[in-house]
Amino acid sequence: MTVHSDGWGEKLRFFDSAASHLALTRPVRAFLDEAGRARCRPQLRTRHGSHLSWFLADEMRRRGARWLVLGPDGLDYDAHSGLPVEAPPGSRAARLPVEDAPLPRCPALTFDVKIRDSASHGTTCGRVAEFMVAALGGGQLTVMDTAEPLGQPWSTSGLTSRLRSEMPLSRRHLARSTDGAVASIQVKRTRQGIAEHSRGVVPLTRLQGIDPALAHVVEEALMALNSRFRVTMASATVTTVEMSKGRLGVSARPRLPELPMALLIGPALLSGLGLDLEDARKRFNAIAVGPAKVPALYLPLADDPGRYQRFAEHVDGEVFRDVLREAVEWDAPEERG
Repeated sequence: MTVHSDGWGEKLRFFDSAASHLALTRPVRAFLDEAGRARCRPQLRTRHGSHLSWFLADEMRRRGARWLVLGPDGLDYDAHSGLPVEAPPGSRAARLPVEDAPLPRCPALTFDVKIRDSASHGTTCGRVAEFMVAALGGGQLTVMDTAEPLGQPWSTSGLTSRLRSEMPLSRRHLARSTDGAVASIQVKRTRQGIAEHSRGVVPLTRLQGIDPALAHVVEEALMALNSRFRVTMASATVTTVEMSKGRLGVSARPRLPELPMALLIGPALLSGLGLDLEDARKRFNAIAVGPAKVPALYLPLADDPGRYQRFAEHVDGEVFRDVLREAVEWDAPEERG
């Protein structure tokens, strides 16, 4: 169903589900694809206490979709703010009540990595996601697909063949590990070769809270990543996730914002920014890593989350946006039409 909002004239498209757990299945993905082609904002409505898989939550974030929850009082609530949909900005209206038996939460490490590679016959995709999941303690990737449930055995060669057939811009392919970690991989052709974007979450089910030692785990992982791949940019954060029958995802509950852990800026991106490495070391406690002639920049953030904002303000904002655009802006091929 498509409607126009009275306030802004925004075209909306709705998907209503009574399921207790909603995943990025083919019907849900088809709904998101169709909304994109119609230039409508997707609106997903679930019942109180429902759980969204990380794949679906991340796809909704990427597409600017809104998650609505039908409360026990019959009102629609915004899943993120907890406020009734009809509440005006700044309202003190009653928030969505927390369910009686909330799902267990655990901390998790997230990663977001963009690399460059050659468009040669010998190029293999998926190795970044494979490496990061293992390096952050998430085990080995075992299954993959373009929608849930994931039904294909994990294979970097098989994934590469699929991605190559979808060029110049692939769909996002999904993967899961033995220990419940999840990842997505997308590839696009560039003037210099290909760019690969990998995102993922590694649940830390053995921890009750955020462990200071995680900063060391992240640093080791990103340093090793830089030595193995042509990194454009990589970041890691700590967040919280809910587990539903072993499935990683989120529910409509208040949550703390993600805590930035580290940022890695690769040589090509660093060169475009024109940063003075010694000045960055003094101002932001940054570390030059890799070969001296083509260094990357590692920015630790766990001890000072506000450091990234100060760093972004320090570099030329317009230049920063320009050099990031090629690496960061990824259209969805399924939205074109």
